[in-house]
Amino acid sequence: MTVSSFISSHVVSGRVLYRNPECGLQVLDFSQRGQEVIERKGKRWLNRRYLTAAAYAKQVFRPELKELKALYDLAVRPGSNTYDRIVSDYNVPPDVLSVDGDYTGVPGEHLLLDVQDDFIVRFVQVSIYNAKDKLVEKGEALLQDDSRFFIYTTKRRNTAFLGSRVEVLAADMTHNYTLATFKIGLI
Repeated sequence: MTVSSFISSHVVSGRVLYRNPECGLQVLDFSQRGQEVIERKGKRWLNRRYLTAAAYAKQVFRPELKELKALYDLAVRPGSNTYDRIVSDYNVPPDVLSVDGDYTGVPGEHLLLDVQDDFIVRFVQVSIYNAKDKLVEKGEALLQDDSRFFIYTTKRRNTAFLGSRVEVLAADMTHNYTLATFKIGLI
C-alpha cells in the first residue's frame, strides 16, 4: 500500500496518524495549506489516545447504546464508516466561537452563544462574573431551534456589569470539554 492510498483511506477528521521511519509517529493535517505536519508527539501518548478513542468506539457498538450508534450512523461522511466517525468525534472537542448580546446586567437579557462540534454539543453552561470577579449567576444555555446557536437568559441583576466576563463551558457526547472566556458588559 502506498503512502497516498493509506492516507486517503485512513483520514479521520481531516487528520491522519502516520508512522515516519525517521521521526516516529506524526499527525498530518490536510488543511487548505496542504499536507503539513502539525504535531509530533511521543509514541506512547499517541497510542494511549488512540486506544482510548478505540475503546469508546467499541462501547458505542454495544447493543445497549444502539440509539447513540444510530446517531453516529447518520453522521457518517462519504467515504468513511461509523467507527471512524466515532473516533473522530472522540478526538475533536467542541468550539466556543462567540458570545453576542447587549448585556446590561438586567434579568431577562439574552446571550447568543455560537458553539459547534463535529458531532453533537451535549451541554453548554454559562457563568457570569462581575467586574470584581464575583460569580453573579450560573446556568445552562438552551439550544435554539434548528440552529447551532445556544441562548442563555440572564436571571440575576448585576449592578457592576461594566467589565463583566462570561465563561462558557461546552461538552460533547464524548465528554470533551472546552472552556472559553469573553468580556461582556462593555458600553
